[in-house]
Amino acid sequence: MADTFARYQGIMYSTTSHSSFKSNISKGCFIVADFDKDGDWDHCGFVTDKTSSDYKVAQHTSNYNAWASSSTNSWDTIGSNGGKYARVRT
Repeated sequence: MADTFARYQGIMYSTTSHSSFKSNISKGCFIVADFDKDGDWDHCGFVTDKTSSDYKVAQHTSNYNAWASSSTNSWDTIGSNGGKYARVRT
């Protein structure tokens, strides 16, 4: 239902660059990922913390809250794997 949620709320910013994405999100943002870059948002998360170099994402998959750079999280590699990032309007 990530695609339905993102389209209903609206996308405020999207990019394939993780560096740019990281600069355009803040604590409290809903974020979505299009893993296949096919126009459908495949996954949704919520930013629970942010530093100058990293951000923490809570999501229902495996019920975790982890830093984007941690080995349990793949948000930092979505763009390099051909995917797209977006910040949802809330």
